[in-house]
Amino acid sequence: MNKPPSIRHFHSLVFGALLLAGAASAQQKADFKNHPFFNRLVGEWTSEGEEKGKGTTVKFKQEWKGQVPGDNTFTIEGTREIAGLATHYKWTFKRTDSGPIEASLQPDIKKPPSMRYEVKVADDGSRMEMTALLPSKVKVAIVESFKDGGHDVLEVTVTTSDASGTRVYSSTAVSRRK
Repeated sequence: MNKPPSIRHFHSLVFGALLLAGAASAQQKADFKNHPFFNRLVGEWTSEGEEKGKGTTVKFKQEWKGQVPGDNTFTIEGTREIAGLATHYKWTFKRTDSGPIEASLQPDIKKPPSMRYEVKVADDGSRMEMTALLPSKVKVAIVESFKDGGHDVLEVTVTTSDASGTRVYSSTAVSRRK
């Protein structure tokens, strides 16, 4: 005679299904090639923008490439020209063992990463927010969003605030796929 499943058996099945769903979800999220935001960044881009701070405005240009060089890693590497000086920079995005994405920035590729950012990405892949709190209590906030839901125009805003929360620097740029 078949007995109906017990509550314990039912909970075990539900728990097992949740574990499998969670594992599948974590695996999917770690795949930058198929990530709803990062997969849009793969390829070559050009950017133009301006920085504002301490009563000055300076224009800049960038050329960069987004790529997935290996498992669990996404990089953006490029050159930035500002006031006649060019620098070679690199962003590296990785998923931590506990799940969140972290980013590190090398403003000069010849030096080790100097800033680490916490990364939050909208579920629909339309927007990414990054924040860093520097040792001097300066907060850097970066928002990147795809214009009009497309894949070929990325708007970027950077805001730097001092320990009191007063904005001391801002930057805006528009990146276009080559």
